[in-house]
Amino acid sequence: AGYAKGADGVYTSPADGRVVIEVLSTGGGTGDTERSSTASDWRKAGFDAQERNLPQALSLDGLTRASFPGLSLTAQSATDTAMSAAFATAQIGRPENRWNGINRGGYSNPEYDRVVDAFNSVLDPNERIQQRAAMAKIISDDLPGLLLYYNLQPAPHVAALTGPTPTGSDATGYVTWNILDWDLL
Repeated sequence: AGYAKGADGVYTSPADGRVVIEVLSTGGGTGDTERSSTASDWRKAGFDAQERNLPQALSLDGLTRASFPGLSLTAQSATDTAMSAAFATAQIGRPENRWNGINRGGYSNPEYDRVVDAFNSVLDPNERIQQRAAMAKIISDDLPGLLLYYNLQPAPHVAALTGPTPTGSDATGYVTWNILDWDLL
């Protein structure tokens, strides 16, 4: 692409100068820490990473979220619903949908959309597993987003309680979905 590290270790080009990447997140919670950590890693890699806090009021504005020209850190659930929508072309924010949609990066892949459509129209668990795997492969190959970490949600209970089972990806955090099958010995 014509970029080389300058004397200060930051990528530059004769035409564009320093490569500046803006890293955006909403403040509060873990947003500040995640933004600082991410920006620090980009700086170590040789990019001039500028941090910006997005005020809460603007974080709800679809146009602001859809047109940001840098890296935007967002929390995304790993449920089937989120996975199938987060990178679907139909979920790109555009003027026609009033800038609504969760595909904030504007990623579009017809094969991914085909798999998502199939996933959303079939009930057979074995077919859905295959489609989940196909979506994961496309995401791994194309890398439309980077997964930084996972928040694990353990569900501790006393040994005398039987019945709690893994809930599946669409029920993350909803450990009581089968409470009618539980038994306290």
